[in-house]
Amino acid sequence: MENPAAQLETYSRVAEISPWPVMILNSQGQLRSSNSSCRKLFHSSISLNAGTPLTDLIRKKDQSKIHNWFESFVAESHRDEVEDNATTPSTSVITNSIRCRLHSPTTRFRKIKLFAQRFMDSDQCYVMLCLDDTGHRIKKRQAIHKQQQLMLSLLDNTGAVAYAKNLRGQYLYINSLFEELFHVNRQAVKSMTDYDIFNAAAASAFQENDLKIIQNGEMQRSQEVVPHDDGLHTYISAKFPLYDANGDIFGIGGISTDITEQLHNQQELQAAQAVQRLLYPDEAPSFSGYDIAGSSLPAESVSGDYYDYITVAPNRVVVAVGDVSGHGLGPALEMVEVRSYLRAILRTEVRLDVAMECLNEFLFHDLRECAFVTLFLAEINFQTHSFSYVGAGHRADFLKANGDRVSLPSTGLMLGVEERVTFVCSPQFAFEQGDELMLSTDGICETMTPEKELFGREGMLKFVESHRTESASEIVNNLLTTCQEMNGLETQSDDMTAVLVKRG
Repeated sequence: MENPAAQLETYSRVAEISPWPVMILNSQGQLRSSNSSCRKLFHSSISLNAGTPLTDLIRKKDQSKIHNWFESFVAESHRDEVEDNATTPSTSVITNSIRCRLHSPTTRFRKIKLFAQRFMDSDQCYVMLCLDDTGHRIKKRQAIHKQQQLMLSLLDNTGAVAYAKNLRGQYLYINSLFEELFHVNRQAVKSMTDYDIFNAAAASAFQENDLKIIQNGEMQRSQEVVPHDDGLHTYISAKFPLYDANGDIFGIGGISTDITEQLHNQQELQAAQAVQRLLYPDEAPSFSGYDIAGSSLPAESVSGDYYDYITVAPNRVVVAVGDVSGHGLGPALEMVEVRSYLRAILRTEVRLDVAMECLNEFLFHDLRECAFVTLFLAEINFQTHSFSYVGAGHRADFLKANGDRVSLPSTGLMLGVEERVTFVCSPQFAFEQGDELMLSTDGICETMTPEKELFGREGMLKFVESHRTESASEIVNNLLTTCQEMNGLETQSDDMTAVLVKRG
């Protein structure tokens, strides 16, 4: 700018790096140059070559107005220079801006505001013209407003408490849930801090967490206890710094989710899990020459699978393995019911088939709609070395020492489907040395291998046979661990239970 003879070159460079549409005209209103932003503003069919009159770029309706304005602006600017030392300046004032619409081959004319700046170069007058696309600016402002309204609507309809504060701890924004829970108005809250809304202990804890955000400049999650009308509630709060255009922190934003109910449910599940662990046998029956072990691996916190050892005489034990349809808390509660009924029935009923029929009648009236139970009962006589069984929609396997397999199919319908069901008790099976009785639920057989193939009953039986030399507890635990490893990172699809009775 210091060299008057190089003003045109300087202004041209300024125009080219400008983010706004800029063109340079001579004093006759002919185009000398234009920057890339300016070329993007016009329709591709409109020429911006040097020498193009400014009026050719304006719609016909505005051409006369723009022509007169441009001539008056150049003349007025020249007169201002002449009158710099005059005692009486001119009374006419020509503004350096004007509104118009651009020429377009289409029917839509873009609204433009022109800003003019006159300069001299080697005694030649030039005008740098900046084009402000007001229509685009309005649309951009409308789009921003629409986006803001969308974000506010999302925050108002979310199930979490959302808010923003400045660095002094005063609230800048709260959503509708905040208003509802803590009885404050979003307009009045702008002059409040946490100490105006909550008790001193809670407010102090909130501001301590806020201070960490300001100091670290990073988003942090924390657990906060908040007083409600019905007592204390626990929240998980995600708080983050708010930055201005210069990259400086000007406030703190937060989204806090009430997890009180989830914590309560989790505590209930943990209590149910502890109760269920107590209901499973703490140890297997001990009889000379026999090795017995059982274990259960739930798909969730609690299991709908059931296994038990019920002593019915000094040398006779009923081994039970069952599976309530589904998994989770509901089936787990029904499993407890199965256990209670079965133990009570077997205290007076010596026949397995009749005991199963009685149990079915109870469960038919008590189970959830469409729920059912499969159950396998094997009564082992450790004195005569034999067993018999009843299966209600449930089967088991008898692995002989010589390598033969004896399938033990179901002998009646699953429990809880029909009120009156007849069950058949199997004949006696001799339990010889080296034999193994394997009882399991379908969660084991339905395990998928890493190759997405079904582990199946064949896979389970091969596993047990290949580990014959190990103890019953080792076989059962290793079997469940193997199935769990097959699932990998995928969620276990069903509860898994196994009981193995070996005669050594």
